[in-house]
Amino acid sequence: MAKRKLSPEKRLEKLLVELEEEVKNTSKIKDKKISDLKIEIQHIVPPITSDYSGACSTLYGENILKILISPHGCKTPVAYDEIRNIDCSLQYSTSLNELEIVTGKIDGLQENIKEIISQNPRIEFIAIISTVVPQIIGMDLETIVENIEEALDIPCVFINTNSFENYYSGISLTLNSLAKKFMLENKKIKNSVNIIGYSPLTFGKIEKLEELFSLIKNLDLNILTVFSDNLSLEKIKNSTSAELNLVLSYEGLALAKYMEKEFSIPYIIVNVVSKYGIENTENILKKYFYKIDNSFENLEKRDKLDDRKVMIIASPFMAINIAESLRKDFSFDNILALSLIRESRKFKKIEYLEFLNIVNTEEDLKEKIKEYKPDILVSDPVYKNLVNEDVTFIPLLHYGYSTRLYLELDYEYCGRKAYEYFKKFI
Repeated sequence: MAKRKLSPEKRLEKLLVELEEEVKNTSKIKDKKISDLKIEIQHIVPPITSDYSGACSTLYGENILKILISPHGCKTPVAYDEIRNIDCSLQYSTSLNELEIVTGKIDGLQENIKEIISQNPRIEFIAIISTVVPQIIGMDLETIVENIEEALDIPCVFINTNSFENYYSGISLTLNSLAKKFMLENKKIKNSVNIIGYSPLTFGKIEKLEELFSLIKNLDLNILTVFSDNLSLEKIKNSTSAELNLVLSYEGLALAKYMEKEFSIPYIIVNVVSKYGIENTENILKKYFYKIDNSFENLEKRDKLDDRKVMIIASPFMAINIAESLRKDFSFDNILALSLIRESRKFKKIEYLEFLNIVNTEEDLKEKIKEYKPDILVSDPVYKNLVNEDVTFIPLLHYGYSTRLYLELDYEYCGRKAYEYFKKFI
């Protein structure tokens, strides 16, 4: 029988303690008994993509071998959650049987990995990704990772996801795991940046950010690494040479803070939404690298505020950024920015999200809509049926919820293209 990190009894005790702590930290249910709780079912909005799918999305590519440790059932969601060509990402899933679950030993895993490596010589490192079953039974995946790394002489990293958290958590955890495993101090390269927090689950395909990339290039700045787009060992290691990190999302924030602490690389949270967002980002970069400040010379001035009520439902940073840009670009005075996220100890509200409203369930969201009575809704189409037909609907995809449902839908959020896109509806 394989060594376990914790015995099943101790693991169960630990899970019960974590559950009790979760209940205490969840304001919505903190005064209720566990026996009073009801399972929240979402009838209209799909559940958010899981943490292990977020991990796999972060590690997308043929040079990273992703090993999903599960009884095989977790493989299908990963394929469905990935909006890019899944055949271009090297993915392997175990099929844990009852004996392996009982003993904690995965028969033939090293041999299977060795065979995959022999057929794919471009593999640079292996990521072992946990799911719910290994977590519950206390399987010692850290030791398994160490043994594989030693036996096969290839770098291995352990991604300790558990299937209970959302993709924001999975991406954040994966980025931090990569940083702690592979990053080393490097000499800084003048006028260089990293982009941190990109994920197709939040931002769609990388081409949607083309205006940001063009802006950086036109300012004679060099992008070292995009976390995460086509990552490689070289890109991860070279990233510590950057002078500045540009953070796009909540899920990128933990890595930015880690790199600031360990490698003295400052970070700035940037808004790339619509005309205001991209012009503000341009000003931030000019000010930081060239000490030039020409903020908002080209912004339109409007004499009258638009008093229509706007509701935005998106990922945390995206919701706040859309609200800020619509306020500046179109003079909206009444905007409510929302994110549908189950409360968790892992989600910490920061100053940047001061004006973000968190709703935990679909029912809570319905109540917010009923109470606010929006004239305009900016959100993924999965939310459209929650509002009346007379509400102006502006589609803005959030693949972390809708995955592949609306792949062909045309939309924009970045820069001047997004300004023209929003203008069509407003």
